[in-house]
Amino acid sequence: MKVYQILALILLTAGVYACGGSDPVERAAAEDEEMQRTMPEAPQLKADAQFIKKFAEYTLFSMAAAEIANDRAVHPDVRTLAEEISKDHEELFNRMQELATEYRLPVPDVLPEELSQRLEELRETEARTFDQRYLREVLTYHKAIEDETNSLIANSKLEPLMDFARRIKSEQYVHLNEAQRLAEELS
Repeated sequence: MKVYQILALILLTAGVYACGGSDPVERAAAEDEEMQRTMPEAPQLKADAQFIKKFAEYTLFSMAAAEIANDRAVHPDVRTLAEEISKDHEELFNRMQELATEYRLPVPDVLPEELSQRLEELRETEARTFDQRYLREVLTYHKAIEDETNSLIANSKLEPLMDFARRIKSEQYVHLNEAQRLAEELS
C-alpha cells in the first residue's frame, strides 16, 4: 500500500510541475532575478537612497519650522507662506514615503542634530527678527537639496523617483521665489 501512496505522490508532483507549478525555491530565485533585472545598478540606488534621506530630513525640518512660523510670524504673508510650505511638504513627504516603501529605501524619522539645533535657534529668535530668520531658513533648506534634486532628475533609473524630483523642483521654485520676494520686502 505504501508503494502506491508514494507512486501517487510522485505522479501528483509531476502533474503539478507539468501544469506550471514550480519549486518554491526556484520560484523565489526567479522573482529575485526579475527584481535584480528591473532595479537600477547599486551606485545609483545608493544615490537615490541618499537623496530620500536628505529630502526626508529637510522636509521634517521645514514642516516643524513652518509650525513655529505659524505661531510666531508677524507679517501675514510670512504666515501664509509657512502654511503653504507645510501643506506642500506634507504631501511631498507622504509621496516620498510611498516611493521609499516601494523601492525599499530607508526613511529617517528623526532630525539630525544640526537641524534640531537650527529649529531650537529659530524658536528662540526674537519676535522683531523672527520673520527674516524664518525666510532665511526657507531659502537655506530649499537650496540645500537643489543640486541633489537636479542630479536625481538627470541620473536616477527609477522613473517614479525622477517624476517625484521634478515635482520637488517645481515646488522649490515657487517657495524660493516667494521667500526671496518677502525677504526683500521686509528688509
